[in-house]
Amino acid sequence: MPSSPGRSWTAANVVLVLGIIIHLIFLLSLSKTHWLDPVFLEAQTAYGQAGDYFGIHQAGRNLIDGYSIYDCQNYRQEATPVVPYLYFYRYLPPTAYVAAIGASVLSPWQGYWLWILINELLLLGLIGSVWRWPGIPRTTRHALAGITLGFFPFYLEQWMGQYSLLMACCLWLIFVSEIRRGESRADGSHPGSARPSDPGRAERSAPGEIQGAAPDRTWRAIVTDSGFWAWVASLSVKSYTALFAIVYILRGRWKQVLLAGLIVVAMIVPYYLSRPEDLVEFLRLNLKPMPPKLGPVRYGLVAVAQFLGQRFIPADALAVDVGVKTITASELPVYSWIAFVGLVTAGITLRTYRTAPTERLLILWLLAFFSIYKDIWEYHHVMLLPALFVCILTVRSKVPWILLVWLALPSANILAVDFWKSVPMSEWSLLQVAIHHSFYALPVGIFYVWVARQCFARGEELPRPALA
Repeated sequence: MPSSPGRSWTAANVVLVLGIIIHLIFLLSLSKTHWLDPVFLEAQTAYGQAGDYFGIHQAGRNLIDGYSIYDCQNYRQEATPVVPYLYFYRYLPPTAYVAAIGASVLSPWQGYWLWILINELLLLGLIGSVWRWPGIPRTTRHALAGITLGFFPFYLEQWMGQYSLLMACCLWLIFVSEIRRGESRADGSHPGSARPSDPGRAERSAPGEIQGAAPDRTWRAIVTDSGFWAWVASLSVKSYTALFAIVYILRGRWKQVLLAGLIVVAMIVPYYLSRPEDLVEFLRLNLKPMPPKLGPVRYGLVAVAQFLGQRFIPADALAVDVGVKTITASELPVYSWIAFVGLVTAGITLRTYRTAPTERLLILWLLAFFSIYKDIWEYHHVMLLPALFVCILTVRSKVPWILLVWLALPSANILAVDFWKSVPMSEWSLLQVAIHHSFYALPVGIFYVWVARQCFARGEELPRPALA
């Protein structure tokens, strides 16, 4: 932040006002003008506005009519479409349960615009929760609110009718719950940070003691924790937060993991028992390898590994049969990268779970998912907002501020719309690929490295006021 309080106050207000203006342009473009559609590569190549929402709406309608929620042109083809177009449904049944309620009373477009309104309220609720964070200056509140309102991936989130923001709200509740849990210790310190009056405390912990980790609570305490239910909701929505169980188990919270697993299983087993073939389809949709064709709408560091493999390694140079799949030489960078990130993340977790704040380890696994999953779309980066908020509010560093602004910017597509849309990625130069991925893959990679370092850090936390 600027050194002068006056300039700092002025800059923060400018950011807030600019964010409000940009957000109003978002809404106008969504509903009327579509000015911003060319800024987003996926909007240029998608079936049309609300394509993702329509897939969810159709799944709800299929559930009502007794068809598979995964029914689409590539699977079964039994249901009568009630939407003009759609992207296939790939989620667990609970999302379809909720979608069925809307599909029973609303038309597809009515449901979409209602979801737009709900997302706007969720965004305001998320901003309001950060705004009320105790002890932060007004400049921080205004700057965070302004950047969040003008966060460009959110426009595509709304345009597609996705629910990454709902997932972001779940993540925020999980992280805040972990911060609250850490602050509830009797001595008032936080896991991973030694008290100023006792700088050697972390090093003097008894062998086997988990620094800052209270024993797993009673069942009643777990079910009254909003963070627990946010985790259950996240498991039902996008499921990758199952990775958080690694951290919870290491910290001795097996009751929480067991109960969450039982709740999710209870929600999905009745459906899959009645349609076991749909479980196979769910696994196929979400665990199948990356498509062989390079896709510019796929972001993430694993997409970079795929590009490098195809550009520099002949596919027929080597083929390794691993039983379930034959891996060609050009695919080796992808699988090597996935293994590398997984091993590094697991190693850091094993080294630091006794001392690092729990929410920081959860953020590390969140970023690991962003680094290795095959389908990272532009709107997915909305889910990084709560992680950036936590780092800004709890660590004394400019890095998360820089990353928040970086990710909020429109992507390289705005620089040459026709090129990114029409030229196959296999024909791009290395410079063009570098420019394309510098807007998302690069900041996510930097964020991962920074959080990994913070898991080992001491003495960089900001004061943590008690959260109500």
